[in-house]
Amino acid sequence: MKILITGASRGIGLELTKKFAEQGHDVIAAVRNPATADKLASLKSACGSKISVVELDVADESSVRTAAQRVEASHGHVDVLINNAAIAIGRKDGVENAALDDYEATFQTNVFGPVRVCKHFIPLLRKSERAMILNMSSASGIIQDVRSPDYSYGMSKAALNMFTGKLRHELSGTGITVYAIHPGWVRTDQGGPEAPLDVSEPARQIYELAAGLRKPDHEGFFIHADGSSLPF
Repeated sequence: MKILITGASRGIGLELTKKFAEQGHDVIAAVRNPATADKLASLKSACGSKISVVELDVADESSVRTAAQRVEASHGHVDVLINNAAIAIGRKDGVENAALDDYEATFQTNVFGPVRVCKHFIPLLRKSERAMILNMSSASGIIQDVRSPDYSYGMSKAALNMFTGKLRHELSGTGITVYAIHPGWVRTDQGGPEAPLDVSEPARQIYELAAGLRKPDHEGFFIHADGSSLPF
């Protein structure tokens, strides 16, 4: 398979890149600034031609468009698109202390970023015999549970879930499967050191889903990495 992963320089994105490459798949690791992606560069050195790096800033449509053109020229098509790039800023600020620039930046990356990437890469997914879009979401976006103080992040993931549902409906019958995935609380720069899950666990589960080794036994589009259905 040919896998495009955004935000591939750290955290779950980097671990997913490693997992797919080790399993023999061709990974297109999309990052905003390849020159500073030291961990990705080391992984590429270890995995060789199984990993190719493309510059892609999800907050800049011209960057996404150019990346899509380059991927089409180098790979022809994409089988799996993983919209992983995300930011989490101002998570503990209440409304009275809200920095609205943080809200705007969060939505530009976490919501409009996947929209931009899907807009320009779906034509490459249509060329695949079995394509999949996985939007990395979070339980923070579940509207039934609003106790978390992370306004901008939670709101962005709720919006991402809505986008995912609408996209799944639009693409039904095309052979492109669409899910929003909650990986769990993972020990990454974003999840923090207190998180109970090592990044390898959700990466394994997401790999199994993308490779067809794990299939949810329900029709829901917002799922945990283990395939179980989540409310939205």
